[in-house]
Amino acid sequence: MTSTATAERPSGRTSPEPSRALAYAAVALVVTSWSSAFVVLRYLHDQFDPFTLSLGRTSIALLVLVALSLFARNGDPWLPRGRKEWTLVLVCGIGWFFAYHVALNFAVRYIDAGTSSILVNIGPLLIIAFAIVFFGEKTRWNLFLGAAVSFTGILLIGLASADTAQIDWKGVVLCLLAALLWSVGSMTQKPLFSSASALRVTVWTTAVGVLAALPFSAASADLSSVTPAGWGMLVYLGVVPTAIGFAAWAYAMSKLKASNLGTFTYLVPPLAILMGWVFLGELPPWMALAGSAICLAGVIIAKYERKA
Repeated sequence: MTSTATAERPSGRTSPEPSRALAYAAVALVVTSWSSAFVVLRYLHDQFDPFTLSLGRTSIALLVLVALSLFARNGDPWLPRGRKEWTLVLVCGIGWFFAYHVALNFAVRYIDAGTSSILVNIGPLLIIAFAIVFFGEKTRWNLFLGAAVSFTGILLIGLASADTAQIDWKGVVLCLLAALLWSVGSMTQKPLFSSASALRVTVWTTAVGVLAALPFSAASADLSSVTPAGWGMLVYLGVVPTAIGFAAWAYAMSKLKASNLGTFTYLVPPLAILMGWVFLGELPPWMALAGSAICLAGVIIAKYERKA
């Protein structure tokens, strides 16, 4: 039987202030690590096939997550309990931790990292819609206004990217598919937090992603062209954006409203462009910088809550 404290975990309303502070720190970690992932994926697209890349990053992440869970003795169940929990874990694991990664890995073969991060960030709009429909989260005028403002910034960044990179429609479709898989994965993951910690739920879903990728990568793996730097980037991708990033996302999702959390990911495209500028020497055009500022303004608007 689930305790009262555990059952209240998803809402985040009964959590003490330090817990909320940790949740926002987790959000910052998610945004930073996921921004870097788009750059790393673009770097690795010609060294690993999409299925092997998915298996590699999730396998490394699973090792890290299992090690962390062994030290976190919090009384979590080792396995999901009941048909409903198993169904949610399978849907989230296959859809988000396997199919999402594969779709994104294919997408960066056709379009650049900045554009792919922009298109995938349609996901937060879907998360907001699903949270209202399925979880009954209350709507606020500033939430919709903030989403609209941030999406305007995304469009400006997209127009700027269109001037500097060729966009292939196949990459666009794959990014939109990834956005849908991300939003569905987040919504199927959230109910699991009523019976297990964010870390344990992430272990479950990552393990399913690894198992789903195994038969596909075994048939397509060709590692002859992988450089030492490529192996290093794969390890980084598995440890930071995948293990730490997805665990941080799960923790934030367990403490904050899904609709609020989704708006913060609008910061990913601006940061991805900034990282491309710093690490790849690609100077963003003025329109991209303006769009980044608008994205930040939208997040601030969406987050605002008037004190009672």
